[in-house]
Amino acid sequence: MPLYREKMPPVEARELTLHNWRSIAEWLGYAWIAWGTGGTMLIENRSGRVNANLGDWIVHLEDGFYPMSPAEFHAEYERADAQ
Repeated sequence: MPLYREKMPPVEARELTLHNWRSIAEWLGYAWIAWGTGGTMLIENRSGRVNANLGDWIVHLEDGFYPMSPAEFHAEYERADAQ
């Protein structure tokens, strides 16, 4: 029996690192709140305030920005552009 997977539209996503946090904050715009305790970035979205840890991927969906652990991100997404 053939297997099928759900087609997901491409999304913009960026990995949060110590080297790019400023550009991430600019990209988030109004959604970026501040740095939380323990080096987390506080992001405002429909779910309220969420924490993004260093190494997390931040995914831009239609209704806001959502952090995902590297394992979650790589399980759901693959690169859509040519490498």
